[in-house]
Amino acid sequence: MEGSYDMTNQTSSAAKGKWGMYLLAIVLIAMSSASGVLLYRSSYEASASRRWPTVEGRVIKSEWIQHRGKGCPYTINFSYGYKVGLQPLIGNTFRFGGECYYAEVSYITSNYPVGSEVVVHYDPNNPGNSVIVPGSMSPNASLGLYLCPIAIILGIVLIVRVYFVERQLPRETGASWPTFQATVAKAAVQSYGDRYRAEISYSYQVNGEYYSGYYEGDWTRSEGEADAVVEEYPEKKILQVHVHPDKPELSVLSL
Repeated sequence: MEGSYDMTNQTSSAAKGKWGMYLLAIVLIAMSSASGVLLYRSSYEASASRRWPTVEGRVIKSEWIQHRGKGCPYTINFSYGYKVGLQPLIGNTFRFGGECYYAEVSYITSNYPVGSEVVVHYDPNNPGNSVIVPGSMSPNASLGLYLCPIAIILGIVLIVRVYFVERQLPRETGASWPTFQATVAKAAVQSYGDRYRAEISYSYQVNGEYYSGYYEGDWTRSEGEADAVVEEYPEKKILQVHVHPDKPELSVLSL
C-alpha cells in the first residue's frame, strides 16, 4: 500500500507557500462570486429598467469625488428627487453598476448639474428603486460581468493544480524517490458508513528542515483490516518514506 498527501509543516516555507495558494484561490473565488452576484443583479435590473414607467425629477446633488489608493479612483455623489403619486422619493443611481473613472463622473456633473430636470425611470414594484439611464451598465461593471466568471475558474484551476497535481502524486514515481527516516505522529481508523481505512500522519527531516506527510489507505469493508494497519504503526514508530528529490515537502509512504 502506498499514499502521499499533506506535506505541510509550519516550519516549511514550501508548505506555507501551498497554503498561501489555497488561501489565494479561496479569496479569489469568494470575492469574485460575491461581486458576480451583485453585478448580475445590476445587469438584470438594467435590462428590466427599459420597461419601467417614468416621472419627472430634479437633480439635488451632483459632484464627483476622487479617491486615492482605492479600487475606483473616482465616484459620483449624485442624487435627484421625484414623486410617484403623492410619495416624494430620492434616488441616487445614474446608471446601474456605478461609475469609476473621471470621464464618467465629469460627464454626469457637466450634463446634470444641480437643479436640472431629469426623466426618472422607477421600478413599479419598488418605486424607491430608480435610475436615470435605463437599459445599460457602466463600462467598469460590464467588464466585471466577464471577469468574475474568469476569476472563479482561475481560482478553481489553482486549487485543482495545487491539490491534485502537487499533492496526489503518481505512486510509481514516488517509489523511485530516495528514502528518508520518518516518525509516526498519529495513526487512526477513518470510517464512512460501512467502509474503513487507515490514516497515518508522520514527520521527517530533510537537510535539517522538518516536514510532515499523510497516508490514506484504501477503503475496505473490513474494520479489522484497517485496525491491523493502525496497530502495526503506533505513534513514534520509525519507518521509511520516499521523498521527492527536488521538492522535499512531497513524500510517499509505502506500507
